[in-house]
Amino acid sequence: MREGEFGLEINAGHLMGVDEGDLLALLPSAASSLDDALGYAEVTFSDTFLAEIEPVAVEGFEAVDPFGLPEGVFARALEDDVDFTLRVAAPEGDIPDELAAALAFLAEDAAQRLEFVPAGDPADVRLAVIPDSPRPGAVYLLPGSGFFEADKADQTPSVGFEGRDAFEIAGAMEASLETISRAVNLLRMGGQYDQTDLDVRLTLQTRNRRERELRDLDTASVPKLIPRDEVHVLAVNNEDFPIDANVLYIGSDYSISHFWRGRLNPGDELKKGLFRITDEAFGRDRVIIILSPAEAGSDEPLDLRFLAQDAVVVTRGTGISGGGFAGALREAGFGTTTRGATAIDDGSGPSPAILQFDLDTVPES
Repeated sequence: MREGEFGLEINAGHLMGVDEGDLLALLPSAASSLDDALGYAEVTFSDTFLAEIEPVAVEGFEAVDPFGLPEGVFARALEDDVDFTLRVAAPEGDIPDELAAALAFLAEDAAQRLEFVPAGDPADVRLAVIPDSPRPGAVYLLPGSGFFEADKADQTPSVGFEGRDAFEIAGAMEASLETISRAVNLLRMGGQYDQTDLDVRLTLQTRNRRERELRDLDTASVPKLIPRDEVHVLAVNNEDFPIDANVLYIGSDYSISHFWRGRLNPGDELKKGLFRITDEAFGRDRVIIILSPAEAGSDEPLDLRFLAQDAVVVTRGTGISGGGFAGALREAGFGTTTRGATAIDDGSGPSPAILQFDLDTVPES
């Protein structure tokens, strides 16, 4: 949480299930329980990745002074369910008949996972046909903000529709939206399930050729990293039981990389180099660390490598034919039949956690 241009801001928006009118608890830290709440705030504005909040009075709490809050205050949504529906905004204006038919096929075929909304409504993906772009015969899959840079069109996912029938177009779009949905839903789970009662100390660190000593990343803000910067993790298990950990990386291109899994026994300290920033894509990336109490009797740590996927195909021209914590993560995939909200805490013991750290990768100046 930080002071923004129009008041208090948090790095969470529609994508993480934070919407206008939601009530958030203001907590001393991410690990705090609701019993430790300093006060409450209401979301007054929400964008894809950002929300503005305003302290409010609720029963037992007066509206807190937003400038009197201690440093490091964490805002937590009061709902712990995750909606896995991918909201897709229709293109603005008139569109070719074959594309309109493809969207109708897609809406029917993937109804359990897709919700098509009007062009101006909040959405996870915005479809756009841009006649003066490098691909006038394609529909672009833009982020929820709708931001499009013509000089980076070759890095923006798109599906060609000229010379193809509606079934081919729908198949190609479904493949791209499936890739996007898996990344979006994993981020949603991270945004909704980032509180934990597990006593694990986690620190992200970085170094590069110019500064070879590891130094802590300031994750209270969004650090900027350039190509060849390294990211490391330092983790200490302060619990008296083993904890399984998986480390993933979600790129701005919707790729999901699985970098490490392992088991931290009581008192164990993990020092692990994770990855090095490349110049293949720039934007808002996320490190996701998933912690869960080790399953009794299991000799192997929880294996979440099935979550890994390649980036969404930038230019797709042809069609395509055709319980428990880990179970909830599988349910976040696009191709299942259950729609709606899914809680992943079964109440049987210490809760697992999905901790998210945002990074901005930028070109070297």
